[in-house]
Amino acid sequence: MCIKAQAIQKQNAAPHVLSRGGYDYLEQKLLAEKTKKKLQEAAQSGSVDGVIDPPSLIRCHVKWKMGRMKKTGEMTTEATKEIVEATQGSFVPHGCQDVLAAAIGRPEHPGRARAAGAGVTIKQFGSAPRTARSASSLPLDELQQLT
Repeated sequence: MCIKAQAIQKQNAAPHVLSRGGYDYLEQKLLAEKTKKKLQEAAQSGSVDGVIDPPSLIRCHVKWKMGRMKKTGEMTTEATKEIVEATQGSFVPHGCQDVLAAAIGRPEHPGRARAAGAGVTIKQFGSAPRTARSASSLPLDELQQLT
């Protein structure tokens, strides 16, 4: 069993350096840093009224990158560094094709969301829920055809 696991680990081109807390702990840490930064900016501007907006969510490619960054600031492998460089710049996502999936070169695994933590599916993480069109939102031509 140990030899099989070692063989699988050798195929991993971009290993992470997360501890037992995983992506959940990393996200909490990054959100705490964002909140602290917002409080410092509010204090410097002189508008400390005790109420600040909560920080925005951490994007999945940022969590993926931070999970593979050593404490020295280096990436774990050269392949990881190339993927991180590919995520820089402008990108227009469509569907499940986000910047991380495009940089890695493999589509998202069905039923899972990369760098989102355990139990999070693509429907919960990726796109907004689909809404059905009501009769009032249909064009007049289509309404007349239905009746």
